[in-house]
Amino acid sequence: MTHPKHILLVAFAYEPGRGSEPGVGWNMAHALAERYQVTVITRTGPELPEDDPVRVIRVDAELWPSRYQPEPSSYLGQLYYYAWTRSVGAQLPRILDQTGADLVQHTTYVRYWMPSAQDTAGRPFIWGPVGGGEGMDERFIASLPSRIQRSERFRNAVRATWELDPAVRRTANLASVALATTPETAGRMERLTGHAVPVCPTVGLSLPEYERLARIATPDDGPLELLSVGRLVDWKGYDLAVEAMADLPESVRYTIIGDGPERASLEALAHQKGVSERVHFAGWMDREEVLNAMGDSHLLIHPSYHDSGGMVCLEAMAAGKPVITLAGNGPAVLTGAAGLPVAAPTRPAAVRGITRAISSLADDRPLRRHLSDSGRARVREQFLWSRRAEAISGFYGLASASPDSRDAQAQGE
Repeated sequence: MTHPKHILLVAFAYEPGRGSEPGVGWNMAHALAERYQVTVITRTGPELPEDDPVRVIRVDAELWPSRYQPEPSSYLGQLYYYAWTRSVGAQLPRILDQTGADLVQHTTYVRYWMPSAQDTAGRPFIWGPVGGGEGMDERFIASLPSRIQRSERFRNAVRATWELDPAVRRTANLASVALATTPETAGRMERLTGHAVPVCPTVGLSLPEYERLARIATPDDGPLELLSVGRLVDWKGYDLAVEAMADLPESVRYTIIGDGPERASLEALAHQKGVSERVHFAGWMDREEVLNAMGDSHLLIHPSYHDSGGMVCLEAMAAGKPVITLAGNGPAVLTGAAGLPVAAPTRPAAVRGITRAISSLADDRPLRRHLSDSGRARVREQFLWSRRAEAISGFYGLASASPDSRDAQAQGE
């Protein structure tokens, strides 16, 4: 089985010192650069360090009508990204000839329902890890407020429509190996590729980040302090935790760091449930302020309805904080046995499950210590960027093997 020497990464989101997807693109490229020669294809954007060991090739979205780059999370941002992927697809054979790369890998965006490579001129192609296949049971969606039901059903319709796009189908057919961030995404990708799709999370922490987080202490006494960190959008599920507060002891406090369109709705819910004085909306904070708040907390609640990753879950685990998530999506994959996943067949069931999980941790300090130790160990052993690069590179030889050999190895034969 041959192994590549020069990797060409497709990374639309690629910036140093950032979290979320830009951090995934940047950190994966630099972790792989410890083992391989790495070239990155990315969009036009901020200048990068001149002495960087990773070569960068900028590609414009040629089908986009202007130089304006919309906000990535907006609907226009989705269309811009699609236009960019088509430009990359058209230029990829030329770039491969120019660089001499012998394997192509798509890293960001982490979306299985958008296209990537269309022609790799015979080079192996690794599609992923990508996500976006996560979703809620129809019973859960039906139990949500009508405006959120509409949003979730629209998301599902968009995803199903893009799966039919010929460019997405070409990407799936071209993939020597496809990798998914969650089991739900793996199932959707298997229907597109016709092959087994391993689950391989895509987020990680650098060793300095881990060591900084591992020094954060947890209060020994005092009332139970809960924490959530993220954008206040409808699918993040913070409403579940706010509602759970109504059935928890008066001493429990909950801080939500972040801002977004759902803040007013969440504040109204806290008032309605009579917990306004115990739920603190802290707004946006800088990195040091977030770390200080994490040090004051006992556990993290990350109840996203659907999520491909959840970087804050890794950060909390490294800081020794138990993490409560909803079962069956990216955060639960990250936390594994070091977290408390809550079954969520319906919204009321999710609220009850979060309430029980918080209560169990409030009453059981040995369990909190066990999850704290397990979380730190899990991050150290599996989710440092060096470990993620090692896991990813393990698929490079598989991508270079014959199709029959790939199928046999992917299925564990």
